[in-house]
Amino acid sequence: VMGEYQATAAALWIAHTFTYRAGETTPYLSVRSAEKRSGKSRLLEVLDLLTYEPLRTGNISVAALAHSVNEGCTLLLDEVDTIFKANGAGETQEMLRGVLDAGYRIGGYYVRMAGQGASMHAQRFDCFGPKALGGIGRLPGTLDDRSIIITLKRRIRSEPVRRLRMREA
Repeated sequence: VMGEYQATAAALWIAHTFTYRAGETTPYLSVRSAEKRSGKSRLLEVLDLLTYEPLRTGNISVAALAHSVNEGCTLLLDEVDTIFKANGAGETQEMLRGVLDAGYRIGGYYVRMAGQGASMHAQRFDCFGPKALGGIGRLPGTLDDRSIIITLKRRIRSEPVRRLRMREA
């Protein structure tokens, strides 16, 4: 369940994914809840149907993230709570966060060396683009600050729901 204002914010963010290149910044969408089975993954599935060039995944390498965003996709990353575990981030988590941190403002890049031997050169990957991050709890502070927060709660039995059939969507 999400509130009316959150639904409006999500709809506006969906429209933003088609026009983000006209701006200098892009807010992320943080889809969160305090518990499992609150609809986070389902919302990301709906966003997958409605956003510009969606890439929905539950896990991604740093290189795949950099290449995908560089190509202009809307990243829909689920299970971020498992990526950014509370017990301390490893090198890969910090690199992922670095790419995500750099991508909220135009001109943010992920830079790596490419080529062989004397032809080695720094290659830039544009990180700028819309991203929705779903998970239990809060994102790391730098990502949280760049996000529109959508907090979902589990529906109770008395709240009506219409089942989403992907084949009908």
